Amino acid sequence: MNLSDSKKKLALAGILCGLVAACLAYFGNPANMAFCIACFIRDTAGAMGLHSAEAVQYARPEIIGLVLGSFIISVITKEYRAMAGSSPMIRFVLGMILAIGSLVFLGCPLRMIIRMSAGDLNAWVALIGFLLGVGTGVIVLKKGFSLGRAHAVNRMNGTVLPVLMLGILILALATTLLKSSQSGPGSMHAPVVISLIGGLAFGAFAQKSRMCFAGSVRDVILMKNFDLLTIIGSFFAVMLIYLNYSPLCGQSSLKPHSYCN
Repeated sequence: MNLSDSKKKLALAGILCGLVAACLAYFGNPANMAFCIACFIRDTAGAMGLHSAEAVQYARPEIIGLVLGSFIISVITKEYRAMAGSSPMIRFVLGMILAIGSLVFLGCPLRMIIRMSAGDLNAWVALIGFLLGVGTGVIVLKKGFSLGRAHAVNRMNGTVLPVLMLGILILALATTLLKSSQSGPGSMHAPVVISLIGGLAFGAFAQKSRMCFAGSVRDVILMKNFDLLTIIGSFFAVMLIYLNYSPLCGQSSLKPHSYCN
């Protein structure tokens, strides 16, 4: 099923992803984080000993599920292709800047939307910066900047990351080699099975709907196309209801860093 060929399907994808995030918050993830790509990668890196901040160390099954879910659905629907691009060092540095910028504002664009729905003014300030950043990128693109065309490579190249994610999952479940926070955000998490299922579902929905926060703003500026914003809007609506009006939010946690009342 293609979720990107109509606004109704895109809205459905946003609702489903919002429900996944709400469920994860209900079952133990910090409500103002729920599902944050940058934060969860940071936590997973900490679990592997790549940083020493003890409060944010936990191998997040959501990230593992996100990668595996998108990979599996692409294989099942015969969309899987292994692609590589040019300018690897520029891409690496840009990715590093993006990750640092995300964590400066305490989360990726996905968490920004979640925090906006909870009424966090810092997130609304971050939105202004996000829009200005995408707008700047569009200007640069119009001036002719390009990292080069992506090209197909051996299909085995695309299996490296899913295999690494499986390896981390095995280490997390079968050994005590990975670190796990005893306090702070890293100690707040839904049960492993629920987190993994949530990540798989989110990854599949995101893959089929072509969810992209920066891409949605780019499409509006370049092509006056508001289709991808439909996903963001429906996701925002679900989290707005959950974090502000749902009685389930009060039951999910009274933990620090939660916006539940």
